[in-house]
Amino acid sequence: QAEDGIRDRSPSRGLGDVYKRQFFYHTKILRIADTETNSGSLGFPIDVLCTTDTALAGVSFSMSYPREEISIDSITNFGLSTSNADFAVSEIDDALGIATFWILMSFDSSSPSIPPGEDIPVARILASLPPQLPSGTRIPLDLTSGLGSPMVNLLFIPLPDRVPVPPLGLDGVVLTRPATIFLRADTDLNGSIELTDAVFLLDYLFRSSRDIPCKDSADANDDGKLDISDGIFILRFLFSGGSSPPAPFPSTGRDPTLDDFGC
Repeated sequence: QAEDGIRDRSPSRGLGDVYKRQFFYHTKILRIADTETNSGSLGFPIDVLCTTDTALAGVSFSMSYPREEISIDSITNFGLSTSNADFAVSEIDDALGIATFWILMSFDSSSPSIPPGEDIPVARILASLPPQLPSGTRIPLDLTSGLGSPMVNLLFIPLPDRVPVPPLGLDGVVLTRPATIFLRADTDLNGSIELTDAVFLLDYLFRSSRDIPCKDSADANDDGKLDISDGIFILRFLFSGGSSPPAPFPSTGRDPTLDDFGC
């Protein structure tokens, strides 16, 4: 008799056999990736990741979240390896703080499919945060079953038999990080935008003789990259009537766009 009280018809080979059965159960996992972002971030991505030991025809899940702390803009498979699915649909109810997603790679064949593998992105949640959340706020995103209308359960559909099985669901967390306050294009952080800011940036790019203390500020055109175009942007703004720097400008503030830079 198995340790959980369910009779096991196969003869037991000891404790190692128990470990093997437990490991086999957890070879099908769906988890929401933990994500860190600024308060006030708009449309930032949160990946839903699948681990499976067999090819899958589809995946479905329900999710609950605190609606006062986060809003879900969409759940999509666009740009992922699952983008060629025959069917993908999401339902979001921010008033109740619930969302559902269901994807079927193919209605009647084994191809395309979600291949066996670890942490395969099968869906991407796009979410937004209110600006007033304090730094260090932990926002839970809970995978579950039985939410939505129609009701959607946490299931994998393995191939070739297509008999739904519940995977192990691992919840995710969005963590708000300290908001950076800066002035766009103030590369040397002296509180104003001057010729020295362009010189400072170009010196960093081509001589590597000094470091940039705030790369968010040095990204003068806010394209998510540090390159010569930022120096040119500053010079045009100062001397030839070029466009003003994107926010935060003309006063210091938080970065309204999502990127990998910080201060």
